[in-house]
Amino acid sequence: MKKTISVLFAVFLTGMTMMSPCLAADQMNGSYENIEETEVPYNLAIYNPRADCWREENSVSGYVTANYYSEYTAQMTVNVQRSTDKVNWLKAGSLGTVNGSNGEVSLNGDFPAISGYYYRLAATVTVYDGSTVVESLTFYSPVV
Repeated sequence: MKKTISVLFAVFLTGMTMMSPCLAADQMNGSYENIEETEVPYNLAIYNPRADCWREENSVSGYVTANYYSEYTAQMTVNVQRSTDKVNWLKAGSLGTVNGSNGEVSLNGDFPAISGYYYRLAATVTVYDGSTVVESLTFYSPVV
């Protein structure tokens, strides 16, 4: 009897697990029916964030870019971080801050490197609607 109940319960849970994404998708689809074309959900103002960096003899070079919906304005700040253990990161300097145009913000540059450290870039993109922050996103390059 216990085995039969355990098997039935397992089948029930499996069925609920398989149906849950379908139920969630139905609920989600219904929640966006009344959004007008000009409205952008909060978490979609910034997309395609990309950061890359590479090490040359005595410098770290990098390129960072992100897209955002062009009806907004955007600003991006890129900092250089360094670490001796790839866990604890400290700000070593900055590649700068730029304003975006036409739905894209990008920055490239070089920073002096010291041997014995790992480096990465930390980019923060902030999107504004006038003076109101719509979204802010921080992302990182691979470690070199």
